[in-house]
Amino acid sequence: MAAGLNFLSFIVSFRSTLLEAYPQLTSGDIRAALAYAAEVTRERIIPLPTCPDGVKFKLDENLDARLASLVAEGGHKADSAVAEGLRGKPGQGHGSNG
Repeated sequence: MAAGLNFLSFIVSFRSTLLEAYPQLTSGDIRAALAYAAEVTRERIIPLPTCPDGVKFKLDENLDARLASLVAEGGHKADSAVAEGLRGKPGQGHGSNG
């Protein structure tokens, strides 16, 4: 509960800071932006379509291989790129500069 109150206190003080820095904004603008942020970050479970043979997934080398068992629990098939010898070049992955 204390963490929730601290967060609320932060939002109230941040709202004041935003309104001072951007006088063209209204309190309603900030509420709408916070509501939008809450909506787009909400966790959702999206059921996969059912197919007689299941859906086939290829798990990227950067994903945890244990995801294959979760996919299988859903009645689908998952192959790992690593298990098939498919790997990117060193230094060519996400977040690299080379």
